[in-house]
Amino acid sequence: MENLFNYISIEKFKERRYKRKEVIHAEGEKCNEFSVVLSGQVLISTFTETEREYAINILGSGNTFGELLLFSNFDCYLGNIIAVRDTTILSISKQELLNELARNPEFMKEFIELISSEAMALQTRNKILLQSSIRDRILFYLNERKKIENSNAFYIDSKESLARYLNIPRPSLSRELIAMQNDKLISYGKHYIKLEN
Repeated sequence: MENLFNYISIEKFKERRYKRKEVIHAEGEKCNEFSVVLSGQVLISTFTETEREYAINILGSGNTFGELLLFSNFDCYLGNIIAVRDTTILSISKQELLNELARNPEFMKEFIELISSEAMALQTRNKILLQSSIRDRILFYLNERKKIENSNAFYIDSKESLARYLNIPRPSLSRELIAMQNDKLISYGKHYIKLEN
């Protein structure tokens, strides 16, 4: 995301601040802007028919949202976007974004790369959710991170945020992490997980 700001002035974006648990956008609301999380963290979530909360995504500083919806035939938010903690968002309107894309080929290239990366991330998330067991979800997630980060050790914001991302109840995640550590597959602490093989 940082590369985008090499080609577009941050002054083109409007800055908005949100308090913890404040709704930034509601599910079903029309998406009219491309947004960047400048600081803080947001949760994109919806509810199943049985009223169970389902985390679509968790975004931190530098992450973006709206880019896949903005030019879609169905341009409404698929979930509620809520500030997990005090959060600052930068947003640019669809029209202003189109103007910048038309006059700035380098920015257009970076934006297309961003959309492609987001589409790949969604495919990876779908693969995680297709895993048949909690252990398989955790291992698939860690192995995907290993490919990207070229490391066996990974920072995690919290077990709660990881449980949301993997769509696993927090107590079930904790139990499985303990079992995996006992089986010498991983080691973990408050803010890290390490693959041991």
